Amino acid sequence: MNMKILLNLLPEEKKSLIQRRLRTRFLIWQLFLLFIIEVFVLTVMGGIYVVLDGQLKGLQNAGAGLDAASSIQEQKLDEYEAVFRDVNAKADKIGRIRYGHTYFTGVFLVLDAVVPEGISLETLDTKGRTIMLTGQAKTRDSLLAFGDALKGNDCVESANLPISNLFSQTDIEFQLDFVMKENCLHKR
Repeated sequence: MNMKILLNLLPEEKKSLIQRRLRTRFLIWQLFLLFIIEVFVLTVMGGIYVVLDGQLKGLQNAGAGLDAASSIQEQKLDEYEAVFRDVNAKADKIGRIRYGHTYFTGVFLVLDAVVPEGISLETLDTKGRTIMLTGQAKTRDSLLAFGDALKGNDCVESANLPISNLFSQTDIEFQLDFVMKENCLHKR
């Protein structure tokens, strides 16, 4: 059998000095490793910062472009709204004018429907809704039929045939006035 004998020839001070050196080296090695890790982490973080900063600036530029485009679109929308307001105001004004405008075609349609044979109209004057007619009737009966037809028409509010027109039997010159209803003088 072989026996091994280990001799410890190092004195205790040298042993503790060697241990201190080993610990110091180990500490320096750990500090160096920690420093390398810190440099690596800072490099990665710096790269991430540069990339994110570039993206942020790109987004800000795009946002500024979008704000400008949005502002332009907003201005166009405001212009269109102003145009629509103007057109609507003009259409409203035209509608009020059209509604308030008197169309005398209703008068002529009434006269066409009620003037009997033997009546000839010479003048037609208007004052508001009142229509004043002058003309000639061949007979008193045709003049009375004309007055009755006017009074019976749906568009005539009232008709006035003076008695002085009825003194003669034939070839009567007459004056007559009647009032038209409001709705018959406006377009439907």
